[in-house]
Amino acid sequence: MKKRLLLVIFILVSFIAQAQVIDDGVYIIKSSINPRFVLDLNGAKVFNGSNIQLWERNNSKAQHWIIVNANGTVTIRSAINFDYVIDLDAARAEPGGNIQLWESNKTKAQKWYVRKSGGAYEFHSAVNQRYVIDLNGANVVRGGNIQLWESNGTKAQKWILERVVE
Repeated sequence: MKKRLLLVIFILVSFIAQAQVIDDGVYIIKSSINPRFVLDLNGAKVFNGSNIQLWERNNSKAQHWIIVNANGTVTIRSAINFDYVIDLDAARAEPGGNIQLWESNKTKAQKWYVRKSGGAYEFHSAVNQRYVIDLNGANVVRGGNIQLWESNGTKAQKWILERVVE
């Protein structure tokens, strides 16, 4: 009886852990500080190390992100080139670690745990879940840098997702 109960609990916990917080699809990822500003691929240039920044919404492909769920995490792919994903520079979970574009290599640096927080979402690094995608200094300006920072619950770390119909 105990073995069956433990098996049921294990299955339920596994199922809950793999439950999708966000459906797969194409999204615009908006700042919760000012939703007119969104995650943007700098210059719409796809190469290893391209910077992810904040920019005024213009509905270009540089601002469209494809969310793909797998094993309880998401990968955020570029709509310009599906082979490139949002990545934590050098897989270093530390304050100010840069968020960039990199060719998909399926490492933890490219995987994010999503947590819903009110009407917004937080993206926690699979390298270290204490760290999240953050707008540097909560500075809502064109070219504001997107970085990794220790979770502190501020709006600089909360993102509003808008599904794009393509």
